[in-house]
Amino acid sequence: MAGGAALALAALTVLPVSAAHAAETNTWSEIGVSGAPRAYTGTVSLPGGFPATTFTSTAREATRISGASTWLPATSDPGAIYGTSRNLPYLNQRPASDNAASPAVTTYTFDRPTPAAGWSFVFGDVDSDRVSVTGIGVDGAPVAASALGFQSAFNYCRLAGGPSCDSDNAGDLPVYSENGSSAQLVGNVAATDGASGWFSPTVPLISLTVTFQWQAGLPVYQTWFVDKTRSADGVVTVDDEPIADAEVSIVDRNDEVVAQTQTDPAGEWSVDQLVADSDYTVVVDPPVDVKLPAEPVTFDLTTADATGITSALAAAAVPTPSPTPGPEETTGPTVSAADTLPETGPNPTGMLVIGAGALVLGLLVLSPAVAKRRRR
Repeated sequence: MAGGAALALAALTVLPVSAAHAAETNTWSEIGVSGAPRAYTGTVSLPGGFPATTFTSTAREATRISGASTWLPATSDPGAIYGTSRNLPYLNQRPASDNAASPAVTTYTFDRPTPAAGWSFVFGDVDSDRVSVTGIGVDGAPVAASALGFQSAFNYCRLAGGPSCDSDNAGDLPVYSENGSSAQLVGNVAATDGASGWFSPTVPLISLTVTFQWQAGLPVYQTWFVDKTRSADGVVTVDDEPIADAEVSIVDRNDEVVAQTQTDPAGEWSVDQLVADSDYTVVVDPPVDVKLPAEPVTFDLTTADATGITSALAAAAVPTPSPTPGPEETTGPTVSAADTLPETGPNPTGMLVIGAGALVLGLLVLSPAVAKRRRR
């Protein structure tokens, strides 16, 4: 960021969102697959700052399917949240071998922790097979199965706007269960169509591992990923004046910068396509010196766009310069009385004693003469 240390925006105001300005978007992921049987690799791509995702798979067959003949309609359980997946890709996989001892293991690795809301994954056609899934949290330990956020079992066939399938009108559903950190969808063994289940994780994850196990026949299962994104916008002012060219960053709950932009001449900024999670923080690095702001403020996109986020900063006070000290005065050493040299001139006290002695001597010399004169 330019201009020194980044500053979290201070005074935050979130205004109601009008339908005309809402920017909610639902995106079913792009899928890429390469490799060979039992040694596949691939990618899953989602917008909104969702972490880059790669996977490995031991399936004997892993294929990207277009979604033209099989899809999740808007009338399905996940479709009610994310809309239809029609003509959008998904991943089709088989077990490593068609026996219970040879499951296919697919591990999805995220290059940084995922959001804790606003995204989901779906397993379809779980009938003559079973699917188990575990997740690893930010501490490197498995999360509880409940944190994977199982939503419901459903069947995507025979729904309005859905694909033409389940000719027997079985309405088959997988059975969901949890065992410690493992969440499981178990099919009813018979080959049917459309039996599915979906999950919306409630904690950040760094990986997901899916184990697909044969039960009967020649099973295959489908995997979709999807996220919901919303937008945020605001204005930056310094001393009530809009500030242009301030760098604004959006930081997620995992302290990762997921979007950056700059304010325009009116001090305004906007960011589209942020995953619909909570605990986002707006951070601003203005091109001028400002006072340190209040505590960082977060905003929430789980239910609506965040609009009208206002940051009111104040210019930093210019410090008064300290006076420049002049040259120090040079003073001589302090002399104590004990260090005073003895005087070398005449001593008045000694001279007085000598004078008195001479006077006495003179009197003694004169005394006999004066006595003799008196006798005469």
